[in-house]
Amino acid sequence: MIPGLPGGTLGTEPMSTEEGARKLKAALTRLKNGEPAKHPSPAFGPMTEEERTQFQLRHCELHMSFLAY
Repeated sequence: MIPGLPGGTLGTEPMSTEEGARKLKAALTRLKNGEPAKHPSPAFGPMTEEERTQFQLRHCELHMSFLAY
């Protein structure tokens, strides 16, 4: 669960591929547009925009590696 998020989340909510793709695209657009982080990383503390971008891309890469097609 993500602390501080009402109801928390496990990231396991069922959704269609189209909805998942839409959410991923929206998140990547926020990252590309340089939307500032709302909170420092709980694990790494304050990060520069470049550090945050690289971290988010590696995180995304990890999750995308689980896709089976």
